[in-house]
Amino acid sequence: MLKILALLLHESDLALTKKGQELFADFSISYELRIASAHQNPAFLEELVRSFQKQGGQLIICLGNATDHGAAWASSLCNLPILLVPVDERSQSPSHLPIATMGCGASGFTQAALFALQVLAMHDLALAHELHRYRQSLAFQGIQTDKQHRILFDV
Repeated sequence: MLKILALLLHESDLALTKKGQELFADFSISYELRIASAHQNPAFLEELVRSFQKQGGQLIICLGNATDHGAAWASSLCNLPILLVPVDERSQSPSHLPIATMGCGASGFTQAALFALQVLAMHDLALAHELHRYRQSLAFQGIQTDKQHRILFDV
């Protein structure tokens, strides 16, 4: 079963999703990545969202800009959590429907992937343990970096 649907506005945005897709693969999370615009083909976007929810999908990540309104459109079509990843700082959601907004671009998509994993882990104990181990490894890496680069200046 697909758990996450990632909707991109343009093919050129694929590069921004690399790290997030790696995280989904590392955590064995089923996802589908599609390219669909609310303005260019609203019927296609509607079919993707409705079909995803009907098949038991759990969360949608929309990578886009303020003029497309893909996240707002998706939110109007379903009751699933929607994460908006703006492609730049000017992109914000104008919707009154609930949409969580992440950071911009590639780092924003990585944040959205991690947030999606956290949401899914609320109902998946094995995933919660894996995510905990992942976060511990990040903390360990930070400590190791500090040990390697620590400077103490004492007069």
